[in-house]
Amino acid sequence: MTQIKWLYQLQQVDLEIDAATEALQRVDSQLGDRTVIEELLISVEQKRQALEKLTTEQRHAEWEAQDRAKKLADVENKLYGGSVRIPKELSSLQQEGELLKQKHREIEDRLLATMVENDARHQEIANDMQEFTRMEREWQGRQAELSKEQASIKATVDTLNQKLQELLPHIERADLEIYQDLRISKQGKAVARVEQGMCQGCRISLPSNQLQLVRAGNRLVQCGSCQRILYME
Repeated sequence: MTQIKWLYQLQQVDLEIDAATEALQRVDSQLGDRTVIEELLISVEQKRQALEKLTTEQRHAEWEAQDRAKKLADVENKLYGGSVRIPKELSSLQQEGELLKQKHREIEDRLLATMVENDARHQEIANDMQEFTRMEREWQGRQAELSKEQASIKATVDTLNQKLQELLPHIERADLEIYQDLRISKQGKAVARVEQGMCQGCRISLPSNQLQLVRAGNRLVQCGSCQRILYME
């Protein structure tokens, strides 16, 4: 087998290792990643804090409503109980009663709005916790899948590295250095096939004398355009 053939086979293995390594990095980045779940939990905690504040506001509104109702009852008892007969005092009590009624209605409206919002927040948190349970279950299942995928990719990489070590002794050091330099500068593709008289790396037609050298396969030939090592079956 010629040096070019060995280099081409080496490239095939290297490309498979590159793909497997990239896949492994993707899997590793997803293993243990709970970002979305943690963001949901943070949101739930913020909603719970807001709910606590809202509950306190509701409690204060209830106390205020009770206080206004008591004061209104006291005024109405005086107004209609017969204990006050002086017209000026009765007029003053009537005005105070109307003012208390108005304030009581405002407090009750505010209290009703607070209670409605409170119920909505409770339901929203309950829905979020159901979503958390679903996401946690899916995450656990996905983590198990990723662990299996990680083990499979690592086994593949080990097999490919073993194959790589078996290929290296067949390649001359000088040719290997050229190949490795080109892999860095050509995004991993140092060897290009020749098809229909063209370098498949840069799609440039090759001169006939260069095609003859590539076809002979006696020595390493590089494309005059992209500098990749040329390979022909």
